[in-house]
Amino acid sequence: MEQAASNLLSDSAAEPRADELRHSREEFLARGLMARIVAKEEKALRELYTLWAPTLLGIAYRLTGDRPEAE
Repeated sequence: MEQAASNLLSDSAAEPRADELRHSREEFLARGLMARIVAKEEKALRELYTLWAPTLLGIAYRLTGDRPEAE
């Protein structure tokens, strides 16, 4: 039981994975950009598009199987 408790408290168990950090960073940036978009900052909309366009294109491509249709 002590072994299980020490595993729960170890630093390695608490370290986030690389994909979790990436998503957290993207979510943090997107939330800030959304606030700027609400404030009608035009540059923020371009930044949001630049941040998410590749991901959304990939999802659309997987759903359609057709690159021109996905675009």
